[in-house]
Amino acid sequence: MNARSICCATVLALSVLCTGCWDATEIDRLAIVSASGLDLVQPDPESPPLVQGTLQIARASEMGSTGGGSPTTTTGSSDAFILEQAKGENALEPFDTIRKRLSRKLFLGQRRVIVIGEDYAKHGVYDLVDEVIRNPQSRLRTYVVIAYHGTAESILELPYALNRLPADAIAEIEQQGATPEIDAKEFIEKLVSKGDTFAMGIQKVQSNPDSSDASTSTFQLNQIAIFRADKLVGWLEGPTFQGFLWIYGRIKRDDTTVRIKGVPGYLTGRMLSIRTERSISIVHGRPQINIHTRTQYDIAENGTPMNLNDPINVTKVRNAIQQEILSQIKSTMDTLQHQYVSDPFGFAEQLHKRDPRAWEKVHEDWHSVYSKTPVVITADVEIRNSGLTGPPLRKPPEGNTSTGGRG
Repeated sequence: MNARSICCATVLALSVLCTGCWDATEIDRLAIVSASGLDLVQPDPESPPLVQGTLQIARASEMGSTGGGSPTTTTGSSDAFILEQAKGENALEPFDTIRKRLSRKLFLGQRRVIVIGEDYAKHGVYDLVDEVIRNPQSRLRTYVVIAYHGTAESILELPYALNRLPADAIAEIEQQGATPEIDAKEFIEKLVSKGDTFAMGIQKVQSNPDSSDASTSTFQLNQIAIFRADKLVGWLEGPTFQGFLWIYGRIKRDDTTVRIKGVPGYLTGRMLSIRTERSISIVHGRPQINIHTRTQYDIAENGTPMNLNDPINVTKVRNAIQQEILSQIKSTMDTLQHQYVSDPFGFAEQLHKRDPRAWEKVHEDWHSVYSKTPVVITADVEIRNSGLTGPPLRKPPEGNTSTGGRG
């Protein structure tokens, strides 16, 4: 056999292996899930509660563009997606029911968000976690959010003014860096660790408070859902939410508004960077939690008569921001330790890794020990830029001469 015959035989043999994608499915045969949700419902007071599953499915025919290049569906419209719902006894059964009645194959590979209703979260989320881990289509980069005092259904049915798919808007809000970015991977890792887990809360709000029109409803992420084991135990909002952000440390932007004692008006600093160190150590035979945060600010707005060209006034601003940060962190840790008795920052995991012997002494009653553990909080604040002009642009009120720090 000559070389040419050998070459031809080899090519023919290799071509048998090039059979393409054996499990490929055309896109027009797929029901592409952009978001899913789980709620706990009680259809009958006499019977046990059921799990209601909701799927937000993109309309493939509405997601393209017209011949002129403009989108088929406008933003803020519910025409770009449909909702499918079913009930069952566990987290998987509702989706199996939906799958059987759809003409297309359910595809979870593009799911961006999992919304968990508050009642379901209070009941426990282990069933959901088990489904996410075992389903080969599930992506661990899917974001997890908890419906604040509401249901997953009420969130998933809302359109969003700037995105055709609301799930895309939720994912983009998480990615902006102003709030913790919690996906299924991090949520599950914390859940199975020696500490506790948390997630962002999502709330239905009216974009126009003066209107009763349902079309003006939208959502925002302004709360932290705190878990103990796999159950939701409470929420952080307001100052405790801000304090959580300082302790978390992995945020990219935030503003802090403070008042200077004895000076009228408010002053707002814009955070440029933050670095937070969280640790747990053994002091005199007992655990001690240490939180140290370093932040850099510039001045975004000076609503006071203070002249920020004066170093004394800049020091006053720095001290005011520092006290605000310390107050918020203390409020958050008090709430976590004494009200919820939850360890979402993983101090238990740190203690186990750094001092296994100390962990052995407390692991059986960690939450009780955690609630009594002293916390040492320190904060360094640096003002890098007080603005292009030091003095305020507006004139101080008549009779007020406190425009400088030296009187």
